[in-house]
Amino acid sequence: VTRMKKLIIVITVLAVAGMVYWIVGKDKLQNYYEDSDNSTPQQTSKTTEKYRLLIGQRFPTTNLTNTDGHTVSTSELLKGGKVVLFLDPGCNSCEGMISKWVGLVDKRSVSAEEVIGICNMEPVDAALYHQERRMNFRLYCDTARYFWNNHDVTDFPLQLVVGKSGTIHEHTFDVGRQIFPDQLNRWL
Repeated sequence: VTRMKKLIIVITVLAVAGMVYWIVGKDKLQNYYEDSDNSTPQQTSKTTEKYRLLIGQRFPTTNLTNTDGHTVSTSELLKGGKVVLFLDPGCNSCEGMISKWVGLVDKRSVSAEEVIGICNMEPVDAALYHQERRMNFRLYCDTARYFWNNHDVTDFPLQLVVGKSGTIHEHTFDVGRQIFPDQLNRWL
């Protein structure tokens, strides 16, 4: 019986302590939540403005320029899904990535229409880069460096698979990553 009385006393003391803590800390707690509510929209807008292009993210909409100087929206360009290769002319691994995809297109493992390259060059330089590497897929220019500035695309080559819904299904920097055409067809 004495254990039961001790347990009741302990529970009562804890309950009283909790109520006192609640009454004393209530204003601080309310201020905390009010401050958090006020800062959330600013924090959210900053974090959504700049994000890495990762699996599960939607590919952003921006304008790119083709090697002929014509502008196209990424939402229009990626309709139906695409393999997107971010390339940089000074990147040695980019040469391997280009060769891999040129080979896959040549073998008809993937259609040339399903692959695009994106670089930070001006259209005239990009056209020369495209021709010298004998790319059998299209190359577009991000002359405003939108992906660099807003999505931290600073490491090359970056290979993405963007599905029909505009969602990124694959993200890799690995030139040697094996391509499974059946998996690619399901995503695209």
